[in-house]
Amino acid sequence: MHSKYKFMESSLVEVRKQVKSRHPELLANLEAVQKLVAKSVEGGGSGEAFPTYFTLADQVHAKAMVEPTGKVCMWLGADVMLEYTYSEAITLLEQHVGAAEVKMKEADEDLDFIRDQIITVEVNMARTFNHEVEQKRKK
Repeated sequence: MHSKYKFMESSLVEVRKQVKSRHPELLANLEAVQKLVAKSVEGGGSGEAFPTYFTLADQVHAKAMVEPTGKVCMWLGADVMLEYTYSEAITLLEQHVGAAEVKMKEADEDLDFIRDQIITVEVNMARTFNHEVEQKRKK
């Protein structure tokens, strides 16, 4: 049981780590789309191109002029990119942010339960060992 719980704990820690690493990226993407909406004519902006910086690689950024066109392309994974309207993109990103937060909360709750189970098993293992030592002393 102890090894089973340890395996489950390591799996949950890995899931939580993956979700936690994706969460800031989702929030940054949501913020970028909201900025595009604010600069667009529909969002009350001028609709003119504006300067911004985007990441090319770690610690490498480029300056670009971005024109709010009403559409944004997003990577879905597996070399697939789709074009969304601003409202569709915001809805999709908000769903992903919400799902990530729920997944992190569930992982935290599951980790708490598994850790309690590990402690219980370790206490029982220690008691069994101590009982066995006591029985050997009596003999």
